[in-house]
Amino acid sequence: MNGWQELSDKEHHSGAYLTSSGLKAALKSPAHFALHQRGETEDKPAFAFGRAVHTRVLEPWEFQSRYAVAPKVDRRTKAGKAEYAEFVEASVDKEVISQDDYDLCEQMAASLTANADASKWLNPDADDSFVEQSGVVMDDRYGLLACRPDLRVVGDYIVDLKTCASADGDYMTRALVNFGYALSAAWYTDLARRIDGGEYRFIWVMVEKTAPFAVACYEASPEVLAYGRDKCREALEVIGKCADDNYYPAAYHEGTPMVELPRWAR
Repeated sequence: MNGWQELSDKEHHSGAYLTSSGLKAALKSPAHFALHQRGETEDKPAFAFGRAVHTRVLEPWEFQSRYAVAPKVDRRTKAGKAEYAEFVEASVDKEVISQDDYDLCEQMAASLTANADASKWLNPDADDSFVEQSGVVMDDRYGLLACRPDLRVVGDYIVDLKTCASADGDYMTRALVNFGYALSAAWYTDLARRIDGGEYRFIWVMVEKTAPFAVACYEASPEVLAYGRDKCREALEVIGKCADDNYYPAAYHEGTPMVELPRWAR
């Protein structure tokens, strides 16, 4: 069962597999985890836009078959309604994005191409590189565990392409904790090692969503990966206990702790 598999994105996130997103949900509350595994979490516009950028950058040959760019028409007029109806009919089974979002995708892709570091990581000179391939591990305690690297060079490194409000170092260090970036890095590299024995480096390629679409690349340090593993273990403990008790409470914690001012306000 352990191995790299050609699962669709929908299959990967179907709830049949325990993913880093599920672990992050468990660290919010058991109820968030249960909701995530049932596939009932909201697909936010930022997520849809991020998928479009990923396809445009990592699988540009797939973009036209997956996405349809909505025409800018006045749908209050008869002609506009007719043109849009033709577009909808021709776009069955495709994800629709606006012309503005498509233009952003193109500008962000161009900025990534122009950046030497990003180009190096995103365009490896290797025959053994794979995009959006799912890694699956059967675990005796937790069942099917899975990761889905944006890009993986066998036995070498994994890339996580991120669209973001800021790509600077301060934002990145906060994101390691606040958005679970460190957890994901540990989960991906550890599962990859269990699958093929590779000692993978973990690289983030960040591109901002507003002009001038600045780019920055970062590598996970041993300290970051160690912190991420601690968070993975913490999440797995929550998931295991809830499974044993068959109880997924919608609570962030037990009891009524005293709240303190943040450090910066003291």
